[in-house]
Amino acid sequence: MKTLNKYGLHLLLVLGGLLFSLHCMAVCTTNNQYTVQIPLQAATFSVGQDFPVGSNIRVQQVRGYGTVTVNCTKSGTFVRMSLSGGTLYAGQSNIYQTGVNGLGIRFKSTFENKYYPVNSTYLGGQVNPDGWLAFGIELVKMGPVTAGTVNTALFPQVRIDAIDADNIPARVAYHTITGSFTLQTPTCTTPNFTWDLGTTNTTVLKNQGDVTSWRDTPVTLTGCSVFLGNNSNGSYTSYGITGYNTGAVSEGGGGTGTNKLTMTLAPNTTAIDTSNGIVSLDSAATASGFGVQVATKQSGTYIPLDLSSSIVVTPAVGDSSGTVSFPLGARIIRTSNSVMPGNISTSLTYIINYQ
Repeated sequence: MKTLNKYGLHLLLVLGGLLFSLHCMAVCTTNNQYTVQIPLQAATFSVGQDFPVGSNIRVQQVRGYGTVTVNCTKSGTFVRMSLSGGTLYAGQSNIYQTGVNGLGIRFKSTFENKYYPVNSTYLGGQVNPDGWLAFGIELVKMGPVTAGTVNTALFPQVRIDAIDADNIPARVAYHTITGSFTLQTPTCTTPNFTWDLGTTNTTVLKNQGDVTSWRDTPVTLTGCSVFLGNNSNGSYTSYGITGYNTGAVSEGGGGTGTNKLTMTLAPNTTAIDTSNGIVSLDSAATASGFGVQVATKQSGTYIPLDLSSSIVVTPAVGDSSGTVSFPLGARIIRTSNSVMPGNISTSLTYIINYQ
């Protein structure tokens, strides 16, 4: 009896082991799977403090190395595109720190048009270079930015796995991000300006609405840093994997986008006619019945400025002249039937936004 009991116990253990082995075989296997490094292509871009939060500063599109074949013993399989390691940005589930204040990094399945982590809805027998193996690297503004160089050690590993019905992964392609990217924040010196609009009289300004000739009154910023642009216009660098840490590089999307400087004018007195850029005189003026009209100068033509709008200048990418000029003009306008002679004086404050 003892012998039979021992034999029965041994038989049960063998059967249990056999069942366990059969269960483990229900997985996916892959051919031509790979693990590579993806170098960020060295670049220095610039954005200002007014660049919109959530906008892309740098984009690199990655094309897979080659087709990976997948064989699975069960149905219900899919592709999992995930991120492993890295340091998440505070309050975010898929945006990671870069070591530069205000700059985060995220990854996007260009085939699914969704941000990692993401799963496919199915899995055929192949994972292709322009399909689930392709992804985008996006460096995105998260808040006030400071100049600096990213630390790729903070980035997660980009993983693409085949997942069987039992949620067991099989490696398709793993990517470690290396390389470098530097961010600069453009600034300029914003000096004060005083302009002389000349001398006139009521012979010239006989009636309400009469005006003098335009005088150029440009606002020229000095001491500007180099404007290096960014990928906010939909441009990107394409990187097609050719080896462990090599790739074919090209530029797409129409070239690097320009930085943008936006100026608004705020009168320090009352606006008489906002849409036509007419402002009243200040307390230093001794004349009355007059105002000052401001305009933008476009191709030699003065266009009265709507004070509720803004003026945009886009320096060329790589502009290192150190200056940016907003072409403006001003003139005197009679605003009343009753006037008094004297000095004419008014002022406006200009506000510059950097993007």
